Amino acid sequence: METEASLKYTLGFVWCCETDEVLLLNRLKAPWMGRWNGVGGKLDKGEPPLACIVRETEEETGLTLDTYEARGQLLWDSRNYTTPVFSAPQLMEVETSSEPTYVEVGGLYLFVAKVTKAQRDAYVTPRSLVEGILDWKPIAWITHPDNVGVVDNIRVFMTDILNGSANDVYQVTYRNNILINQTRTQN
Repeated sequence: METEASLKYTLGFVWCCETDEVLLLNRLKAPWMGRWNGVGGKLDKGEPPLACIVRETEEETGLTLDTYEARGQLLWDSRNYTTPVFSAPQLMEVETSSEPTYVEVGGLYLFVAKVTKAQRDAYVTPRSLVEGILDWKPIAWITHPDNVGVVDNIRVFMTDILNGSANDVYQVTYRNNILINQTRTQN
């Protein structure tokens, strides 16, 4: 029996191992508007995380997938602080304020659903839906260090998430919307 979920969100990746591609969503709305990300969303009250990712995937893609496997949790801290943050390689000072403008500490449950090449080929992309544009993207493209179109933490952790376990914990820290730290703990 599953206990009450402690995190509020889910994020899933539909992965075709045979083509080494992942179905990503270029979001039309915040958060991560205009950036490629997995699919997912907010858990309904009392909803188990697995049921949520299956529901959200169907709502956002039209796909009904019962092959999702848990891949741990992604936890974030994106509070804005007054310490100037420098972004390499540009070394530009990012605007700061004397007080945090918002506090955002949270997390989500991660999932991966493997699909066959036949399933991948049957889901023709790109396709534009209510949430944004869906497209199959090669893992090498997703994880390329120069790719600024993918959500930062996804670009950094994609390979680990795909091959990870249900007990992994990924932690990221953002300051003024810039990823400044990321760690993975394998439990």
